[in-house]
Amino acid sequence: MTYTVAYQSAHRSAELTHHEKVDLQEIHESRQELARVANANSTRGALINILDSEIVAAPVDIIDNVRGLIEELKPGCRLAFVAVPEAQEVISMVVTTVAHGHGAKVMGFADLDEARSWIRGASRPA
Repeated sequence: MTYTVAYQSAHRSAELTHHEKVDLQEIHESRQELARVANANSTRGALINILDSEIVAAPVDIIDNVRGLIEELKPGCRLAFVAVPEAQEVISMVVTTVAHGHGAKVMGFADLDEARSWIRGASRPA
């Protein structure tokens, strides 16, 4: 597996960073680890960083795993999704759509620092 999950105390976030190609098995395993770290640290939010990766799972599988993640996170936990818009536009749209459908606070970003700021509670820049 080519991912890391860590608690970032400065941002009060649990951060999942994927590297290289990401398949369905890695999505499932990393989602569970992200939820575990976020919940154990009572974070304000969880962040998924796929800036340096390529998702090779089917959209329906991504949808199922995002739904699972939202259900596993504590209520009120924000979910930030950081991706290169040109390469990950469809995945960002799927994640945002599913999360909003479940009443979760989710936002897609192209910049890691903006995502961290949003998790801390700052408004998204215009």
